[in-house]
Amino acid sequence: MKQYYALIEDFYIDWFNNYLTPEKMAEHHNMTVADTCALIDMGRKINQAREHQMGNYFADEIQRCDTCKIYSDDLQAQKRLDLWARLRRDYPAIERTKQ
Repeated sequence: MKQYYALIEDFYIDWFNNYLTPEKMAEHHNMTVADTCALIDMGRKINQAREHQMGNYFADEIQRCDTCKIYSDDLQAQKRLDLWARLRRDYPAIERTKQ
């Protein structure tokens, strides 16, 4: 069944990218205008549903990545603080150069 959906969606994408009117596409595919319009409408609905699913997926991924980035930034900040604490401990002259 998915292969039929893919074919119908490809038909819509072909119309969207390559034709100005359904009449011209119907002429090139030896179809009636009504059948061509019906396939274009079905393909549009399939395409929009797939894009909506992908949009939700990408929104979830972006949310997850932002959360990971925030957590990662906290870890990096902690590592920098630890490094400075170790440098101050091991090289006390660092504190004197700041003044």
